[in-house]
Amino acid sequence: MAQLSCTLEEFYNIIGPKIRNDVAALTKQKKNNLGLVCQHCGKKVEELDAAHKHDSTRRDIIKLVLDDYESEGKYLIPNLQKVLDKIKDQHKSNEVFFFLCKECHKKYDDSNKIENFKVNTSNKITANANDLKQVILTIFRESPKKYFTPRMMYDIIQKRNPKYYADTLWGLRQKGFLTSPQRGYYQWNGEEK
Repeated sequence: MAQLSCTLEEFYNIIGPKIRNDVAALTKQKKNNLGLVCQHCGKKVEELDAAHKHDSTRRDIIKLVLDDYESEGKYLIPNLQKVLDKIKDQHKSNEVFFFLCKECHKKYDDSNKIENFKVNTSNKITANANDLKQVILTIFRESPKKYFTPRMMYDIIQKRNPKYYADTLWGLRQKGFLTSPQRGYYQWNGEEK
């Protein structure tokens, strides 16, 4: 039983490549079970990519598992194999990956590059509302059965003005993209506009 004492960055750098390989082996069978059909565009392709969902990246999962072993800024892992097994088990969930063609995978990853938004520092409102709407719609498409509040959306997008997002969500609801089954909560309506 191998023991390990390291920082989070050391774990990512030293053990991360092994985890990446283990995860690739785990996802290979799921890709084949899907018949190599992209979960977004529906095209049959020669090879699917396993795209981590934005709220469950490999680093997020590793950090979540390692949190049990943190002590004074270091991670004291008494049984490395047990930790590796926990990380693999977390990756087995259907909530971790989308299986996408290369084109859809690139679009999905690009939709997470929110730092490109221009922010007006005088009133902290995002200048490009169409880009923001696309990001919000992408988040709802990723989790179509999940409910979101404006605050949750704010936290996901990591911006400073929840009122702006509340107004944007309300506007998307009025256009029919979202439903509001409970006051202050929104959900993807399941239709493409």
